Amino acid sequence: MASAFVSPGPVWLAQSKAGQLVPVVMVTAAAPPAYEASISSPTIEISKNGGAYATPGDGTWAEVSDGDYTVKLNAADSDTVGWLMIRVVKTGAESRVLCYVGIDPAELVGISTRTRR
Repeated sequence: MASAFVSPGPVWLAQSKAGQLVPVVMVTAAAPPAYEASISSPTIEISKNGGAYATPGDGTWAEVSDGDYTVKLNAADSDTVGWLMIRVVKTGAESRVLCYVGIDPAELVGISTRTRR
């Protein structure tokens, strides 16, 4: 049975904002998994709040380095408040990224949390 890598997260996304980049770490489907570099043209799909997977409106794929990539989303990709799952698959490698739509990361500055003791 193959194992899927779920990137650490969640990734916070603004609602209906174009040009947001989501980090993706690609690993081999073998055990133990290893980072997979130089992946081009993978299958990229998104699921909004548990809906059926569909191709994103933008989905521009770019390699950062050594198994680290980004997927660009457009305004329609992030138009639904709630969770968004991004699935990226290429023969022998895969990843899942959990995102939450509704809070612009730029607005998180200055928000504080209190830890209960």
